[in-house]
Amino acid sequence: MSRGTGNTSNTVIWAVMIVTALVLPMTVFAGGEAEQNANTVQKCFDCFSKGDIEGVLELMAEDYVQVMPGDPNSVPWAGTWVGREGFFKFGKILSENREAVKVVREKSIAQGDKVVVPQHETMRILSTGRIVELDAVAVFTLKDGKITRLVFYEDTAGIAEGFRK
Repeated sequence: MSRGTGNTSNTVIWAVMIVTALVLPMTVFAGGEAEQNANTVQKCFDCFSKGDIEGVLELMAEDYVQVMPGDPNSVPWAGTWVGREGFFKFGKILSENREAVKVVREKSIAQGDKVVVPQHETMRILSTGRIVELDAVAVFTLKDGKITRLVFYEDTAGIAEGFRK
């Protein structure tokens, strides 16, 4: 099993998680935009888990951007993916390289146009069979009820280690 090694990627993840932990007790859904955005993100996860890609696409803005920080030479799905075409390319590369064994999402935190979703993930790297466990944070930005941007912070050092034979 591979875990992160305390690099910059881990530092970013921990910083986001600490900020999330500090904000969580203060966040109250009082209706309005934040609650609607949190519901949209939850619907996106629900559609994705059922394999309803059309449902996911309906929730994405035409100018959707997905950012997966990291080095694509170490983590093949790292990079910036633009639009629906980018979403499909990302999905293809992801499915060719890893299998999600288990994903546990924590309570989302929503404020204004942002929804933050911390999670713990266990994945299998297909080329090596190695299991990688990591904490990650998805940061969604929404506008007019559509997801315009997703930045997904994960332990890229731990994933890269999982690819090493």
